Amino acid sequence: MIIIRPQALVDREPAGSASVQCASPYLNPTHVLSPPRHWLEALVDSGMSWEFFRLRYKALLRSRFREDPEAFFSLLDASRAERMLVLTCHCLAEPCHVEVAREFLDWLRARAPYQQWSSLRYRLALFPLPAAHPGLAARRA
Repeated sequence: MIIIRPQALVDREPAGSASVQCASPYLNPTHVLSPPRHWLEALVDSGMSWEFFRLRYKALLRSRFREDPEAFFSLLDASRAERMLVLTCHCLAEPCHVEVAREFLDWLRARAPYQQWSSLRYRLALFPLPAAHPGLAARRA
């Protein structure tokens, strides 16, 4: 389950056992879900419409996913089954970019690449790969 909470609320009331991810470009600019600061500033200053921001941010998330799918898959793992992922931001007004990020993660969860990755990861946990190839150890001895 993925929920959205303001950063100030999470600071006052910790989220317990949930995984908390701050996607604010001001507080955590290197997070995979953080948009560039100047995009949010343009949105607030009416230099960019919400619709344009949304399209541009989705394109950024797709690009980041192509570069580093593991970062997105780890977020999805943090929100799997009974686990809860809390996405936070400093935004004070609606709409917030974290809503788009949650939509993107939900969309990604429904797609085949994550399902295949999750299944492979589960099978590897059941049957871990050996640290060294068994045939190489026999030849060296």
